[in-house]
Amino acid sequence: MQEASIVNKIDATLLSIMGRSSPADGQSSLPDNLVVQGDLYISGCKEFKSLPKSCTVQGNLTVKNCPNLIKFCDDCYVLGELKVSNCMSFKSFGEFLSVHKDIIVKSCSKFIELPYSLKTKECLLIQNCEKFAALSSKLDIGNVIKIDNCYSFSSFGTPTKFIPIHLKNGPSFEYLPRVKEVASD
Repeated sequence: MQEASIVNKIDATLLSIMGRSSPADGQSSLPDNLVVQGDLYISGCKEFKSLPKSCTVQGNLTVKNCPNLIKFCDDCYVLGELKVSNCMSFKSFGEFLSVHKDIIVKSCSKFIELPYSLKTKECLLIQNCEKFAALSSKLDIGNVIKIDNCYSFSSFGTPTKFIPIHLKNGPSFEYLPRVKEVASD
């Protein structure tokens, strides 16, 4: 007997959750297997602690000013841009994160790591995240990586392709990465 997967589908150009203690009264997270057919904007939810285990946003996903957000989805697909800012307890994304546009993490003081299997076709920007320390060698970043005011940042993995990396204000390095040579067919 197969278990049916419940999908919580929201048809909206914009789902905006602002200034409430949590996204839904008495809950500290959104329902699992969430699909939003537009943008998802969450701001100022003081008791909001986590996004659902699985989430697909067919537009942009923005989470800001949620001081108790700790955990992101285990599986997260975003067809637009992903922004997380001013979430002081936020530590890391879930196991799988795929974003078609930019990934921006700003002013999340406890943010420490990116998922091992992160994918984005555009830019990765990490800014003002004091505890962010390293990049994995398995990241699949499209255009550019920007690390700004992340004073704990000290190491890269070994990238498998060359992309520009912009570092500004504060990183102290153990070593710089070497690009692996790729044999041409």
